[in-house]
Amino acid sequence: MTFKYNLIKNQSKSDLLKIIALLSVITWIANFWYFRDLGLYLDDYQWTGKIIGYSTTQLINIINWLFSSFFQGRPIGYSILFISSFVNGKLFDLQSLYLFSYILVLINNLLYYIFLRQLWIQPIFCISGVLAYTLFPADNSRTWLASIEILPAFTFLLLAFLSYFSEKKILSYVFIIISLLCYETAFPLFLLAPLFKNQWNKQLNKKIIIHFLVCSLIFAIYILIRKIFGDSRISNLDLISTLKLSIHQMLFGPLISLYMFVHQIFSLKLTTTILFLMVIAFICLFWIFTGLKSDKIKIIDNAVILKKLALLGIALLLLAYPLTLTVDASVVSGDGSRVHNASAMGASILFGLICYLVVTFFKNYRLHQLTLIVVAGYFSLLVSFGLTVQNDNRLSWQYQQAFWSDIVKLAPDISDGIVILVDSPSLNQVWGSQLHPFSEYVQVLPDLYKFPEKWKTLPSLYRLDSHWEKKVTTKGKIKLAKEDGLIYHGSLWYIAGPERILETNDIILIQEKNGKLIRQTEPLIINNIKYQFKPLTASTVQTFPKNYLYKDLIPKTPPEVNYLKPF
Repeated sequence: MTFKYNLIKNQSKSDLLKIIALLSVITWIANFWYFRDLGLYLDDYQWTGKIIGYSTTQLINIINWLFSSFFQGRPIGYSILFISSFVNGKLFDLQSLYLFSYILVLINNLLYYIFLRQLWIQPIFCISGVLAYTLFPADNSRTWLASIEILPAFTFLLLAFLSYFSEKKILSYVFIIISLLCYETAFPLFLLAPLFKNQWNKQLNKKIIIHFLVCSLIFAIYILIRKIFGDSRISNLDLISTLKLSIHQMLFGPLISLYMFVHQIFSLKLTTTILFLMVIAFICLFWIFTGLKSDKIKIIDNAVILKKLALLGIALLLLAYPLTLTVDASVVSGDGSRVHNASAMGASILFGLICYLVVTFFKNYRLHQLTLIVVAGYFSLLVSFGLTVQNDNRLSWQYQQAFWSDIVKLAPDISDGIVILVDSPSLNQVWGSQLHPFSEYVQVLPDLYKFPEKWKTLPSLYRLDSHWEKKVTTKGKIKLAKEDGLIYHGSLWYIAGPERILETNDIILIQEKNGKLIRQTEPLIINNIKYQFKPLTASTVQTFPKNYLYKDLIPKTPPEVNYLKPF
């Protein structure tokens, strides 16, 4: 589908190329500058890492399962994530997947610029608005690979808006259905489509009612299908509790997302590289802002459009949160900050209006250039915040690489049914402000090595909870169960399968001693009983073929970082 050129009306090709160049550079620096040093985090191991190792038949089977089970109501979103992970993993490498994510993010930013031009062609508003959207500081999950599932939802939402503006309403509903099947939080925003391009009068009421009924029917069918397929996220919802949660999110979410435009610029961790890139970003931004045509119309003359856009921005902010039911709106860092992803549109419209008012007001006092310096400087600070998030994620990946490199060295004698237990209080502490390197976990050892098919139980690794010795109840043996308090319950770190009672010679114990991990080969006295864990024997890992994550998690030269010390 290609839209007619009038969607970017009154925009010269040279100016449009400048905007495309600016957004390409700013998006790259703020979100993907460190892409070669980024890796897997949290759900990435399950939804990206595992898929990289799939065969073509397995990929087809899981895509078929996504649609046949209507998994989480997001079969298209997950399909895009799985297919892109599979293709990039087979043909290129893990980092190439970040380049694909960059393309998705950039497409959304460009579409959003076209969207803003449809609302009001005022240059300061459009540029400031799209920059606020591109650098939106409340959502820090855009460089997380799992967001590849989420990003298309907003691509198709924007296409739905643009189709509706072009009077292609049937196509717009097709796009919003696709968006809904990617990620549902974007859907409520589309309820406002009739209010953007029409005069607010009595004749608009009919369009609003018809649009609302169509959207309600689409959403009702969507919920019904999820119920039919037994989606626990729908089946277990209590109507009253859900309404209370939605209202809570709608009350606090907008305020928090707007506050982040101020708060996050004080969260910078400046390095020489970040300072240099901040200067480059400032030069690019100031060049664009000074090249914009000055608005000769007084603010009072634009009062009607300003009021309308402000109300629509507030409405978009409110509608960004009713379906955010799994993460509290107070979360503003790490993967949980995705709770704010739908609020970027409303917040950026309001921020664009603020920038327009500030620049226009001070222009009358001959402070136009100074105001542009301040605005460009502020956005360069947001670029620096994006780099700070990337840098934290880069360090998180290095910590994971160093940890697994040590595990392979400390436990080279892996065999059928072996369990590695890691007793390290430092790994269980609060960590940084973005993607915690050890907050979630799925079994990685089978992704590092191809173990013999004849083995009955694949090797596994778990973190022990604090004071685990006091929770050992089986004399002379170790019981691993989901609720025994022995295993650290950090999301997926706990035992997910049936409980196991293990002889200690089937357990490799890794402990934190003097600021590093060591293998415990001496007997431990626990509750007056001697426990002798597996002694170090001949290495076996060299005999196993390396699996698909080995080259990424076990680099030839492991990073020189202390992963027991939070960054």
